[in-house]
Amino acid sequence: MKTCKVCSRPVRKTVLALVMVDGKLKGARVCQECERKHGVTIVVAPAGKRCSCGKAATKCGACATDAGRKTVADSDAPAVKVIQGWIKASGLALPQLSEEARDSQRARIEALESVVELLTSGRAAA
Repeated sequence: MKTCKVCSRPVRKTVLALVMVDGKLKGARVCQECERKHGVTIVVAPAGKRCSCGKAATKCGACATDAGRKTVADSDAPAVKVIQGWIKASGLALPQLSEEARDSQRARIEALESVVELLTSGRAAA
């Protein structure tokens, strides 16, 4: 059995919650009854796309296309992370290579950086 951090009763089922004590928030396990009586549901809305003028991309007709280009599309985000990993791995291998291989590896790193830049700019969409 577990103990509720609010009412101190032994209970079987608890819920992870943020408990405010003396103006400070702490994570704790509370019973379902305390959650129902004293709890408040908080929903965090995801941040929307914004353009350079500060308005939401859907509200600003003149800048809507610019705001879409400044963020990486959801489908491209995993690809960008993979490519950035390749760039780091290629950079770590540089000191161990011969001079000719280093030049080739540097060219590869520059090409991969160009791919990341292309994907993040939004111009790669067909």
